[in-house]
Amino acid sequence: MFCSLSTIHPEIGQPGLFMSLIDDINRDFPFQVTLALDNELTGVLDWLDARLGRWDMYVDLRDQTIRYCFRDLGDACAFSRRFVNLRAAGARN
Repeated sequence: MFCSLSTIHPEIGQPGLFMSLIDDINRDFPFQVTLALDNELTGVLDWLDARLGRWDMYVDLRDQTIRYCFRDLGDACAFSRRFVNLRAAGARN
């Protein structure tokens, strides 16, 4: 049996729906940390599970990134400290 996503979920593929969802996330979760899809993200979901309802996320396949979005600046800073490798400007790998 052939099953189309647009049959099950008619909202998929509607112009502007995806951007509307992104706008809602950006409005409700203004503090955001972007990581590359290829980053080693061991422990991210465990860390986020302890903060249910205080974050959201979306994947940007065009940019190959995951955007973790937080309601609170403190959560965004703690996430960034834990999962983002910070390098001094001009530093080489």
